Amino acid sequence: MRMTSNNTLVVKRRFAYPVESVFDAWLDAKALGAWLFKTPDGKMEKVEVDARVGGGFKINERRGEVLAEHWGRYIEIDRPRRLAFDFGVGGDSEPTTRVTVDFAPLEAGCELTLTHEGVWAGYEERTAQGWVMILDNLSRSVGDEAEREIVISRSFAAPRALVWEAWTTPEHFAQWMGPRGFTTTKPVGQLKIEGSWRYDMVDADGTVYPNRLVFREITPNSRLAYDHGGGDETTAHDFEVIVTFADDGDGTKVTLRSLFPNKAARDFVVENIGAIEGGRQTLERLGEKIAHIQQEPVVITRDFTAPRALVFDAFTKPEHLAHWWGPKGCKIINPRNDLKRGGEFRYGMEFGGAMMHGKQIYREVTPPNRLVFENMFTDEAGNPIPHPGAADWPVKMLTTILFEDVGKGTRVTVLWTPLDANAAERATFDANRAGMNQGWSGSFEVLEAYLASI
Repeated sequence: MRMTSNNTLVVKRRFAYPVESVFDAWLDAKALGAWLFKTPDGKMEKVEVDARVGGGFKINERRGEVLAEHWGRYIEIDRPRRLAFDFGVGGDSEPTTRVTVDFAPLEAGCELTLTHEGVWAGYEERTAQGWVMILDNLSRSVGDEAEREIVISRSFAAPRALVWEAWTTPEHFAQWMGPRGFTTTKPVGQLKIEGSWRYDMVDADGTVYPNRLVFREITPNSRLAYDHGGGDETTAHDFEVIVTFADDGDGTKVTLRSLFPNKAARDFVVENIGAIEGGRQTLERLGEKIAHIQQEPVVITRDFTAPRALVFDAFTKPEHLAHWWGPKGCKIINPRNDLKRGGEFRYGMEFGGAMMHGKQIYREVTPPNRLVFENMFTDEAGNPIPHPGAADWPVKMLTTILFEDVGKGTRVTVLWTPLDANAAERATFDANRAGMNQGWSGSFEVLEAYLASI
């Protein structure tokens, strides 16, 4: 620590924990009560946080006969880089000092730099010692939480307001919440402080898992905090959830933080339920929903006089794909398919005298019901490239294919939409909807003839 000539106190501290976790501990009411202005023998009586610029905090601790009152007003919140607030104590009508906290990620953890500006009038050493004690408390608090938390982040090519809408609108929430293979009912309840949502998640075997969220913090387009438990309101919640929405270039970074009562509870859901992979799949599905909100997908439906298992094979086995995949009139060369989540289908394609390459990256494979994948043009090495004949065509497309029994045949439904596209790419997609319908229809004509021949 050091004191500069203009009455500015600077304290630095390194933490062996992710920068997001350390930053979030400054804005979460439950966390703050465990470390900020907390003394060994004191008793917290009030911890209130309104985590937005213009909002603030109030922290009151009873220290014997004395009520120690601390309060602040947020002037900058830039997660997870910087937090600044004006700060007052006791009955001050206006803040008397300013605190700025800068956070820098390190290879193993992060570094915090706290700058406290004020007129110290003889209590510089006491203030410095106070911050050292407070940061010791923070280290212990975050260290405990680091063992109990799961943190998953994902960036989306969409503005914060749209991502917030996808998370907080019940109709949207029901279409993406949960890992792949689950369906979710539309939440019932109210999105308000101390309000709740109830919904069921149903796995592929039909097992129903009731869920109940109780909202603790709602800062539109920025932060959502809730307790997450089962459907019975008489039981304690299972874990706490904090969701933050931050600008990320022209898009939005969502960080989903789940905090469990203890390390054993956290380890159980990781080892037995696959909570980390489930969280990643959930945010991936959120991205798919965001893409559909941004742009209505092209939908193509076709009925085939062949059993569903065979039609599914025709979409997934190279020996079948070589006979029909791609635009009508093209020739597929060397198709190879690793049919699993994260696997790739790669191929060459001769069309109109030109040689092109393409690939799909599977997000979901549920035989014989459903396929979800990214598809794109590539160079020979498999790296994504723009459309060879249309520079403003989306580099990546999101494709969902549904297979269902219809009489003795199969109905195939394709949903096609841009993925992580910019405005120009989305406009090009919209302008070519008729051509896309014709393209898929031509491919399906070839598939229909091929199915009839085998």
